[in-house]
Amino acid sequence: MGCSNPHPHCQVWALNKLVGEPYKEMVSFEMFSEQNNQKCLLCEYTRVELLNEQHDAKNRVFYKNASFVAIVPFWAVWPFELLIVSRKHLASIAEITSPTIAPESHGGPTVLDDFSDILLVVNRTYDKLFSCIFPFSMGIHQSPTLNDPKMDLFHFHMHFYPPLLRGKNVKKFLVGFELLAEPQRDITVESAAKTLRSLL
Repeated sequence: MGCSNPHPHCQVWALNKLVGEPYKEMVSFEMFSEQNNQKCLLCEYTRVELLNEQHDAKNRVFYKNASFVAIVPFWAVWPFELLIVSRKHLASIAEITSPTIAPESHGGPTVLDDFSDILLVVNRTYDKLFSCIFPFSMGIHQSPTLNDPKMDLFHFHMHFYPPLLRGKNVKKFLVGFELLAEPQRDITVESAAKTLRSLL
């Protein structure tokens, strides 16, 4: 985390209302559910991306395991931006250790094991990308803790925003047109996913 202050650190924000991006996501989850027979937006998006994985030209899946998928989302702003989505509808990170969502006990990995696996793979691959300790901002978006039945609509996911573009010394900054009008990428999201997959 942190390109100008290169050391790992973390922030936890607690507010009494939804703001900014989480608010927009919640509105989108609610609208999609109402318009699509109570289906979940991210469940459906993940399903489509996994179907597209079979078509190389549209393959934006970087890595997957039994519980999570790492995707370079089609709306990515950053060149190697990633979205980690739980394959089963989980509202929050607290559900990752819940026995009700754990796989059948057959000695295989648990959902927590899969979560650790995908985080490790993302971190290691980012470091391989330009052979450096790769800076990125990572955020967890999950259901708010407000006592509201609509909160079950929220789908746990994580955003990874890495500022490096074509090498460890070439950083992407959002300024001018990109900041105030529309972000521009120098590469396609499919080529970013292909590059990341080649480093597995």
